Amino acid sequence: MEKFFISLILGILLVSCSNPNGRSWAEYGLKGPVRTCKHIESQVNYINGEYVRTGNVRDNIYEFNADGLVVKFSIVNSGELWRKLSFTVHYKYDENGVLLETENFGYDGTFSSKTLYKYNGNLLIETNTYDDFNYKIKQETFEYDSNGLLLNQYLYRNSSLKEYSEYSYKNGELFLKKNFDAKYNSIRFVSRYEDGKEVLRESSAGNMYIYYNENNLPSYIKNGKSYMDSFAMSSENIIEIVGFSDASYEYKYDSYGNWIEKVELVGEGKIPSRLEQRIITYY
Repeated sequence: MEKFFISLILGILLVSCSNPNGRSWAEYGLKGPVRTCKHIESQVNYINGEYVRTGNVRDNIYEFNADGLVVKFSIVNSGELWRKLSFTVHYKYDENGVLLETENFGYDGTFSSKTLYKYNGNLLIETNTYDDFNYKIKQETFEYDSNGLLLNQYLYRNSSLKEYSEYSYKNGELFLKKNFDAKYNSIRFVSRYEDGKEVLRESSAGNMYIYYNENNLPSYIKNGKSYMDSFAMSSENIIEIVGFSDASYEYKYDSYGNWIEKVELVGEGKIPSRLEQRIITYY
């Protein structure tokens, strides 16, 4: 179960990396020559003028090289229940900054899996994931048209095709993605895109609407509730953002314009309910 959860989170992280060169300062909405960023998330109560943390505290820790590419990412959870869901990812690049390999480690530092990336020119055509016994547990392949537009994507687990996706375009821009369950040849979900960004995901579970801020970081809206991307690190220079729920947000910034404190306020009384802090070091 732990490995499945880690694989799921890694999938979210890597799928969100449309750039084959990996995640960079700009893609994280960071300004300046950032070396490390420790992003601390926790539920809080505001008592006698101070924030009192409640529940699980999660640290998202990012390390970047001097070229601005992430080389290490960790999620560290507090508490015995959540601690075992902590993990670390190491990223390896070639001399041109192209992502070649990721290595994944569990909460106790034990190696769990690695993924190798294969390209044809600058197009990603295959990824292969191996477990700690060097057994291939997952493979993804990608097919493109003559203009380099992604047409088909196939996901295999233990050499068996599990799901596949078909991509459609309008005027050279991604418009539609259909994801299928290979076993039943049935549609799992359909995603619609505008300006290359997913704006609507339709499935039997309901519709999910997706909105973006000025840094192209998404919020997910389902049944009237906002689901913020927990890995996003917006640096918008504004004092307050009104969310899609009844929550609003207050920010503090450092000298580079990166936010270092974010407080979620809920209700008419704007009661603090969530605190996020970022400890950032620079080259």
